[in-house]
Amino acid sequence: MEIISHHQCQLGEGPVWDARRQEICWIDIIKGEIHQYNLANDTHRLYAVHEMIGCFALYPIKLPVSRVTSCTFGGEYLQDLFITSAREGLSESELEKQPLAGSLFVIRNCGFEGLPPFEFNY
Repeated sequence: MEIISHHQCQLGEGPVWDARRQEICWIDIIKGEIHQYNLANDTHRLYAVHEMIGCFALYPIKLPVSRVTSCTFGGEYLQDLFITSAREGLSESELEKQPLAGSLFVIRNCGFEGLPPFEFNY
């Protein structure tokens, strides 16, 4: 085992491999940071979101809400992206601007394909 990035996250989660870029990306939920580490050239980038973060996408997706909580692929060919969001912590004025906060969204045939589930045998 080796350490490839020593960035002491408070709560590191959700590592995602981007084969196109040869990068591993992950988040620090508590600090509100997205980490991007390129294995080929040994570089690390940090994007500060400035609030707790639940998930991220490798490519930009515009949604009518500010608090995305999670996402997963589904549908017959795993090409539909399902996205959850939150209302918690939004002020009344923010909720007026974001009436869909707390909704479940789907982007059908999003242009990417998820991985099939795998089963663990205990």
